[in-house]
Amino acid sequence: MQNEKKSIITYLIFGTLIGIVSYYLNSSLMSLGVAIVVLVALQSVLKAVMKLDEKFQWFMSNGGWLYIFVWFIIWVIMYNVM
Repeated sequence: MQNEKKSIITYLIFGTLIGIVSYYLNSSLMSLGVAIVVLVALQSVLKAVMKLDEKFQWFMSNGGWLYIFVWFIIWVIMYNVM
């Protein structure tokens, strides 16, 4: 599988998980902080695991924006439904 696809799938999975975790934090600011910290940490982990020498821009265009979008949608849905 190509590195772009692996990156996108990883960011989608973690976006969903962090969206669920953010609901249980009960603080909007803390939820945003956790989401940003995980985004940066995930970029570092993917860089090491896939042995890439890409900049942060590459990771944002190959799943980072989807991570933010999925995290926000999951968090809002859980916040409103629960």
